[in-house]
Amino acid sequence: MVGKVTRSIEDRFHEKVTKTNSCWIWSAGHRNPKGYGGFWLNGRNHAAQRISWLLFRGEFDQKLRVLHKCDTPSCVNPLHLFLGTDSDNLRDAAQKGRMPKGERNGNSKLTADQVRLIRKMPSNNYGEIKKIAVRFGIDRTQVYNIIKRRQWKHV
Repeated sequence: MVGKVTRSIEDRFHEKVTKTNSCWIWSAGHRNPKGYGGFWLNGRNHAAQRISWLLFRGEFDQKLRVLHKCDTPSCVNPLHLFLGTDSDNLRDAAQKGRMPKGERNGNSKLTADQVRLIRKMPSNNYGEIKKIAVRFGIDRTQVYNIIKRRQWKHV
């Protein structure tokens, strides 16, 4: 009787990848709604870019994220990946213009027009800043930061 043939992890991985001139696209395996690949290993689903790093670059601190230089979520090319913390990931996203600003940020309480209005309003003292904060339903610190262009810099 012939035993079960087991494919290596590397073979299983490569079966799910379409290599282009630059990116290796995770094309045959599971992808989440954001486009990141998933690879089933040892009874659970793992991020495909993490498996790529392990296969081609080696072990790494599991607290770190595997980030993309190319900004293609489905890419698993180890040359397009780098390790970083959550803070590195946020900084990378901001530098590449992928962080929603202003009204596009789901947590925003203000519109760009309201920010422009706040900047035109008298705000020379604590009382005026407090009135603005109450009127727009925001914190006094936020009003101050908007006026000083520490927040809403793009408006």
